Amino acid sequence: EKRVDRLIRLLVFCMEYMLRYLVVPGRVENLCVIVDMKGVGLSQVSVSALNEIHRVMTHHFSGRVYRFYVANVPHALSMIAGMVKSL
Repeated sequence: EKRVDRLIRLLVFCMEYMLRYLVVPGRVENLCVIVDMKGVGLSQVSVSALNEIHRVMTHHFSGRVYRFYVANVPHALSMIAGMVKSL
């Protein structure tokens, strides 16, 4: 739980920094998020943590994330995501 809080605080800091110093109003206002899951096993993925991150991103930064890419997804997680997406 404490690790998830630290991750969310880091994510919010990075987003706020980007909005304050890197965004060009009227030209660059969105961003792409890239998550590398290399070395992460299925047992290390916390659904509650993902839900909390999603809640923070949609509540505080709605409309800012243009694309969300996930690289090196474990095969089992990819299969589960495919099943959930088809529902």
